Amino acid sequence: MSNFPDWVTAHKRKGAEIRQISGHYYLYSISSKWNADKKRSQKITGKILGKITQEGFVPSSKDGLRRSLAAGPDLSGVAVKEYGLCCFIQQHLKDLLARLAEHYPAEWQALVALAYCRLAFQSSVRQVPFHLAHSYLSELYPGLALNEKKASLLLRDIGRDRARATAFMRSFVQSGEHILVDLTHLPLKSGHIPLSKPGYNSHMDFQPQCNVLYVFSASLGLPVFYRLLPGNIREVKAIRLTLQECQVKDCVLVADKGFFSKQNIEALQADNLRYIIPLRRNNALIDGEKLRPDAIKSGENYFKFEKRFIWHNAQTLPDGQTLFLFLDEVLKLKEEQDYLRRVEQLPEEYTLQKFHEHKPMFGSIAMLTNLADKTPAEIYATYKGRAAIESMFDHLKNILEADRSHMQNEETLQGWLFVNHLALLAVYRIYHLLVEQKQIAQYSINDIIAHLKEIRTFNIQNQWVLAEIVKPTSDLLTKLKLKLLRGTHLGEKKIGLVL
Repeated sequence: MSNFPDWVTAHKRKGAEIRQISGHYYLYSISSKWNADKKRSQKITGKILGKITQEGFVPSSKDGLRRSLAAGPDLSGVAVKEYGLCCFIQQHLKDLLARLAEHYPAEWQALVALAYCRLAFQSSVRQVPFHLAHSYLSELYPGLALNEKKASLLLRDIGRDRARATAFMRSFVQSGEHILVDLTHLPLKSGHIPLSKPGYNSHMDFQPQCNVLYVFSASLGLPVFYRLLPGNIREVKAIRLTLQECQVKDCVLVADKGFFSKQNIEALQADNLRYIIPLRRNNALIDGEKLRPDAIKSGENYFKFEKRFIWHNAQTLPDGQTLFLFLDEVLKLKEEQDYLRRVEQLPEEYTLQKFHEHKPMFGSIAMLTNLADKTPAEIYATYKGRAAIESMFDHLKNILEADRSHMQNEETLQGWLFVNHLALLAVYRIYHLLVEQKQIAQYSINDIIAHLKEIRTFNIQNQWVLAEIVKPTSDLLTKLKLKLLRGTHLGEKKIGLVL
């Protein structure tokens, strides 16, 4: 063994040897291997471990790298959070967030968080803390500590203050517009809510429920106001009081076929409410003679609606009412073919005799209205706007899964509905974006939500950076003309999804 200075041999260790190269001292790993030819063990010199100096041992940078790779990456400081949908909410609902902050200065961030959880995950109150912890909203609102108990108390407090909710919703109501009104039922599990009453609905369901009366702005294409009613209330009086609460002046009630009754019409007339109400085809008010092709298809009594020609006729009724009869020949052909298919498939219920009896009514829509200042084309278009309301209820029930409630008291239920209303406004913002960019035929609202949720951000060494975005999501952002800002913008907590 060479005679090395004491300051060198002090670093001798098992499994290593000291080497002197060009006047410098180094430490190498060594091992042994049996050499069958020589019948003895043979020393194997390994990698360099470091350099020995009088000041001490200096580890090799290569050895440190090898050890780091062998140990695997250190992920203890890495966090991953959902970013895309948070970004969309912050950027494209700025006006909504500003109004919310105006009316709820102390609670608006918590309300945004709850609405986000409903929109992204249809989250129950119990799941809110989990989903919020995995969202970049928790970074944008660092002081927000929203556990299950606090979320429930917030809903209760919001539900108690109907005046603030009303003021917030009124801010969306504009003058000089047509407002469409409709109502849907909400099954309730709790027996401790006074609004919970056995009620009738189109599914012949008489379980305890409440009714949600919604006001929809045709000009804005948005639901702007709601009111919660007992499950056994479906009266005109409820509509009148709701319109008074939201302070709508220019309103047209567009109901469904089940709304018509002599009592309801008389009540609407007495309250001077404007309305368009479709009638069932067997309604006694309809003059079958006016539906004959030679009667309805005459002269120039037609108009074009969405690339289809609609024929029309009219009956003048007392009290300033008009019964319009519309004929859509595309719909007529479809209904005829559908009925004949049923004759083939269900002959015990559908027959050719019944087909010929119903044939004059196929493709027809009868509407009762007191709108004397509107043309037939305007009446028809306004009624067809009801499809927007039906879509709204689909969004409420299918996207937000808000067609049931497990709330245990009326105040919390009111708060829960307010949060769902906020989420519904976000749903419509996505819908309008799809329409504006002409992508509504290719993507659904749920598609957009799913793609945005897949855009994530990483916190690596206290720096927030965007993760890679898969090509289908990147293509979608391009089609919607949405751009993501990267790099230090995230570190500065700036939201970067912009048009």
